[in-house]
Amino acid sequence: MSYLWLYQYRIHLQVTEVVLCILAIIYLFQSDMEPTAINTWLLIVLPFPIIGALLLAYTKLDIGYTGMKRAIQSNIDRSSGILKQDNQALEELKQCHTSNYNLVQYLENVNGSFPVYRHTKTTYKKRLQNIGIQSRVFASVTPFLSTYYNYRDHRKILLIDGKVAFTGGVNLADEYINKIERFGYWKDTALMLEGPAVDTFIVLFLQMWTYSHELLDVTPYMVEHECFDTLGFVVPYGDIPLDKDKVGKNVYIDILNHARDFVHIMTPYLILDGELLHALKFAAERGVDVIIIMPGIPDKKSAYYLAKTYYPTLLASGVKIYEYTPGFIHAKVFVSDNSRAVVGTINLDYRSLYHHFECATYLYGTSSVLDIEEDFQATKDQCHRVSTTDVKNLPFYQKTLGLLARLVAPLM
Repeated sequence: MSYLWLYQYRIHLQVTEVVLCILAIIYLFQSDMEPTAINTWLLIVLPFPIIGALLLAYTKLDIGYTGMKRAIQSNIDRSSGILKQDNQALEELKQCHTSNYNLVQYLENVNGSFPVYRHTKTTYKKRLQNIGIQSRVFASVTPFLSTYYNYRDHRKILLIDGKVAFTGGVNLADEYINKIERFGYWKDTALMLEGPAVDTFIVLFLQMWTYSHELLDVTPYMVEHECFDTLGFVVPYGDIPLDKDKVGKNVYIDILNHARDFVHIMTPYLILDGELLHALKFAAERGVDVIIIMPGIPDKKSAYYLAKTYYPTLLASGVKIYEYTPGFIHAKVFVSDNSRAVVGTINLDYRSLYHHFECATYLYGTSSVLDIEEDFQATKDQCHRVSTTDVKNLPFYQKTLGLLARLVAPLM
């Protein structure tokens, strides 16, 4: 009976499907959404117009996080004048290297404004452990209202007395220090900063800590910094999913596009959009030694199988891929030409590059860049190099699951 009742409205439903499908398609092609994400939505909307269009509207209206977004942006606006650019440092960088100067100008002008620092000591760490006291939940999930579980605070920031900052891949859990073993040996990295650049991490931390509780006030945490007699330039920066500035992605692409000799990368995930895939391939095709170290033992098998779908085209372009035999790589590191590096929280996947709150430190000409490259080479010595034969011999079910996952890659 219920079917017969619904059948009499079939014309109405068909018209509704067509209208919603057309509206969704118009929206998708008029939006500034990344092309792969548009394709994913089309795969949902075209076969299921009503469900797909309503789901698209539900996620894009983003009702559950409207207040959070306003509060975060308000904190960013209020803190915009706190971090001052040292014009002498900027001029010195301009004289040293034009492309780095252009990247730093970009970072200074994005939403948040991240200045370049001199006289900051940076120390590359392979392993950390620490303990905290107070805690707050960021962007807790509200059923039906939380349209995105994407707004995750993925940043890792440890501040000590306003004088020292740590960032990198390390979270507060036993597996990160290999006290327990979940996916073989857990390989992670971090960077310690001492000096003026610590101020940026103070601001980034307080923007998140205070967004729903009290007014942002950095005054109690700012201190006079020791000026270290160190070489190079340091730019700590953040990335947020609330604006159109894809800072983490743009920094990675800039490194790939300006590399002359090599770009060496450690990342736990490899879920690429078209621009990053092209940048990796083009760098290798013009003779740059592009090496990516991936986990040998995955923490998420679906993401692992998806990553392997990129292997054939990357290998064909000359990108070298290694898998870390002892276990899981959680490090997020770019290092290039023994002069530039990034250490932070930003993975090579859609979540980090588009949907999460992230942070990292860009380094140019610092001594720690050489330490990062040394650690990369030591890690590579424990890896298996992936060949085209390895890719061809992957089990059929892994290839199939990887290709299916790639259809919805922007949602992973």
